[in-house]
Formats: sequence, C-alpha cells, structure tokens
Amino acid sequence: MSNPVTLANAKTYLRSPAGSAEDAIIQLLLDSAADFVAQQCGVAFGVASYTDILNGGNVSLRTLVGPVVTITSIEDFSSEIETVADDMYHVIGTSPNDRIIWTGSSASTRAWVFPLLGSVSGTGQPMQNWPAGSGRWVVRYTGGYADGSCPATLQLAILDLTARAYANRGGVSSESSAGASVSFDKFWDADFAKRIDAYYRGKRF
Repeated sequence: MSNPVTLANAKTYLRSPAGSAEDAIIQLLLDSAADFVAQQCGVAFGVASYTDILNGGNVSLRTLVGPVVTITSIEDFSSEIETVADDMYHVIGTSPNDRIIWTGSSASTRAWVFPLLGSVSGTGQPMQNWPAGSGRWVVRYTGGYADGSCPATLQLAILDLTARAYANRGGVSSESSAGASVSFDKFWDADFAKRIDAYYRGKRF
C-alpha cells in the first residue's frame, strides 16, 4: 500500500529539522498511521484488484474497499456460477471524490451496487433486493485512491495521528526489522479523528 503523505510533508507538520536522525521512526509512524486510517475508513491507498464475497438479501451490495474504480464482474454462486450482465445493475460511488448520500444523513467512499430487477425510480434507486444467500454474491473490482487523488481530509488524519504518536512514543509497542506495532486507538478517540471516522466509514448505512 502506498502512502499519500510524504516524509517531507510529515517532517514539516512535525516541525522536525531537515536531516533529522529520527527520519526512520517518523516514516515508521507515518506508514503505520496510513495503514490504520485505511483500515478504519475502509479505503485503500493505491489502486489494486479485489474480490469480495457478499451476502444477498439487501437492497445493495457494498464493496469492502473504496473508492471503487471499476466493477469487473458480479457473479451469483447460489447453485452454479452465473455472471450478472452489466445492464442488470447500477453502480454509484466509483469516483475517488464521490460521496454516496443515503437517507440524507450519511456518506461513504465505498461503492453501492443496486440491482435493476424491478421498476426504478427517477433517482436510480432499486425497487427489489439482491436475492438472499450467505456468501452468494462475488464482486470483483479495482479500487483504491490513485497517487495524487487522496482527499486532503484523509491526508490530514494521517498527519494528525502521526503527530500524536510521535509526541507520545509509548504508542510504539514494538519494533523489528519487519516493522513496528503501533497502537493508534487512543489517538483515534480524539474529536478530530472521530469526525473523520464517522464521515468515511458511514456506519449508519
């Protein structure tokens, strides 16, 4: 996973002097913070291919990683594998800057895939759920923020968490040649980070 925040920007944010002997630990904290933000918000930094196995019975299929760049295929594994035709569903949330509005109060960067199996209102919302079944639907897609497309809000969240961990070195619980284990949970409770969390995860969907 790439990091949308550079070491130079992080050092400026931390007011760390140029050529600091602490560059390695700052990079370690920066990468760990980016991983934590990605996990908490359900996004990826860098575009990659994904395969989600999703349950049916809902009005939409929601990808586990966002933002979605393109849907490659949707397959029904209920009895024998059947690929759903492109014209049988409608996708919203495929632009890096899209926000999917649901009931007028929540937002998310992940894609929602709606079936066009019944009459559809003028807003494009479906009138029928995806057929039920545990692990019935397999969605293959590419997703993640391409270089240079990560929203400033997420970059600031990464910088903020890095700064909090840097100022509280106890956040680093272990280090090794393979990396470090960093606990950001206590920093994520801060008001700023909580607002980022609620906005990008869209828990109320």
